Amino acid sequence: MKPWDLAELLYLVDRDTAADEPLLSTLLAVYDPDPSVLSAFREAASRLDLDLPDDPDDLRDVLEADAQVIHDVWSHR
Repeated sequence: MKPWDLAELLYLVDRDTAADEPLLSTLLAVYDPDPSVLSAFREAASRLDLDLPDDPDDLRDVLEADAQVIHDVWSHR
């Protein structure tokens, strides 16, 4: 899949995510080692008007925390 197509897919997955919940595509950004996935995630988040840290280590911390929230939220559904 081309990066733009992946960014579009992630955007479509997350466009209806509640404002108080992390993006489901966070799970891909955290667990997929392909750098193009993280780039697509950044593009999708930007289209959703979300600010992400520029620093890779800070971004990793945010994504890991959000992934834990996703696991916690979905384990109770």
